[in-house]
Amino acid sequence: MSGGNIGSATGTANNTNYHSIAMTLGTVNITPLTDLVVANLAGKDPATWFSAPTLPALKTADIDTALNNIKSAWGLSTALGTKNPITTAFTAQSTDPLDKVLEALAAARTAAGLANHGDLFPFVTSVTITAPNGFDFAAKFTALTGTGTGTGTGTGTGGATGGATGGTSNLTVSVTVSGVTSNITVANVPKPANESEFCGALQNDATFSSIGASGGGTLTINSCSFSGNVGNISATLTIVTPVSATIPYKVTYTYN
Repeated sequence: MSGGNIGSATGTANNTNYHSIAMTLGTVNITPLTDLVVANLAGKDPATWFSAPTLPALKTADIDTALNNIKSAWGLSTALGTKNPITTAFTAQSTDPLDKVLEALAAARTAAGLANHGDLFPFVTSVTITAPNGFDFAAKFTALTGTGTGTGTGTGTGGATGGATGGTSNLTVSVTVSGVTSNITVANVPKPANESEFCGALQNDATFSSIGASGGGTLTINSCSFSGNVGNISATLTIVTPVSATIPYKVTYTYN
């Protein structure tokens, strides 16, 4: 990306393509919200717009206008404050303000009966942004900020996680990217005895490695904790194509 020209990025998470756009070098988040901003800017599905042979000349003000359109229409302004969801770096943890915004956006969409964030495109690509019936971002954000709890942190070495077999536990791996969660189920795996065993085995865990591969990059662990039968990992996915980008991931291992 270079100043004065459109810089775009496309990332894949949970088998869903997201898009983003910026005018300068630096952090560029790729999330369902940035996808919606691009949809408003383009007036159409972002994938269709980006597939055109040439893109129109844009200014930073055009991107800001599209973002402000969505913030005003859906009541995101107070929740976002001074943070820019396109360029402000964040981590996929429930204590992160931007992550809360994305989680609330996903919750509001689900409450409106929409299965995918792309189902919101028709509401943002017209001149006047509307909201589907039952969509209430403010209520979902208030619920999250009033009852949410942080994730634990820690480090350790050694042990088994979801890549080993021959155990008696059924493992559910929940992967949260930009407020969107998908689950992976692995049967008959050994439950780690402690945090040291759980966290130490992650780098060689086939399930964890597959999460990064499915996202088109490599996952780097930022923090890890394990208590009872639940392991929490904060990680960052690094991709290098079509552009260099980093995407926060939150991964939860639950042994039943």
